[in-house]
Amino acid sequence: MIKPEISICIVTYKAKDLLRDCIHSLSENTHLAYEIIVVDNGSNDNVDLMLKSEFPSVHFIQNPSNLGYTFPMN
Repeated sequence: MIKPEISICIVTYKAKDLLRDCIHSLSENTHLAYEIIVVDNGSNDNVDLMLKSEFPSVHFIQNPSNLGYTFPMN
């Protein structure tokens, strides 16, 4: 396993399709070893299933409700 040079943290809320586009863009345009950490703020759009099936290497944290931006980033 390659040690990541950077960690990319993404906070999302009901934005599954935008998140998919974002991750595709990262994979096409990032030339460093990286890891992606997605924190979802209680969405009900099956973002967890999309990440598991399309991006299994993404680290995923599911919050039970919308906790804003600052809490998930910490």
